[in-house]
Amino acid sequence: MLDKILSKINTNSASLFIAFVMSISGIYMCFQKLSHDGYIDIKSAVVSGRLETGSVGLLVIFISSIIVISVLRKGVKQTTG
Repeated sequence: MLDKILSKINTNSASLFIAFVMSISGIYMCFQKLSHDGYIDIKSAVVSGRLETGSVGLLVIFISSIIVISVLRKGVKQTTG
């Protein structure tokens, strides 16, 4: 039975569901005013800099937005070409 369920799950649908759950949890984190301390150094040939403290909720919402955009772009490419 588990095999039938797993065979019917589409990866795009699963990715969108995970992004939806991440967005909801990010909104919850924003309302709880959770934050993280620290920084990330970014160094490349084009860009270099440092990202410092911020809201965890906004970071989770941003990552879920990237997931949604990549899934939707993949879906458009599959239907057009």
